[in-house]
Amino acid sequence: MELKRFGSTATTSPFKSTIQLGRAPKSEFLYGYDYTSGVWQFEGNFLVPQGTSGATIMQIFGSPKQATTLQLAVYNGDLKYYRDNLLAVNIYNKWVRLNVIHNVSARTVTIFINGERKLEFDVGVCCVVVYFYLTK
Repeated sequence: MELKRFGSTATTSPFKSTIQLGRAPKSEFLYGYDYTSGVWQFEGNFLVPQGTSGATIMQIFGSPKQATTLQLAVYNGDLKYYRDNLLAVNIYNKWVRLNVIHNVSARTVTIFINGERKLEFDVGVCCVVVYFYLTK
């Protein structure tokens, strides 16, 4: 097991100018290896401070239909799969345990929040190259 810590504050510099990207400060971390087969798991804990909205927590890049297979983000205190599917409510200022399992052969992604299975979905035909990508 490998422990990685990262985060951002109001004064953290973005990768590129916020004027160029129109984005607030952020941290990004590419985790693991590029993959095209097998079963891959990510598990970690995160905390989103009160008032933060639009923060992407995790992404799995690589999909035949769009740039990402998975995107988890916080909007107004709620954790969502993309913008529509609600996974957890009122998570501000609370530590949340996230566990994501991507079974490439079975073409599924399963999401657990605080040990509870919240969502499993079929990703269809997969994948060019896939990797876990964390942002904050």
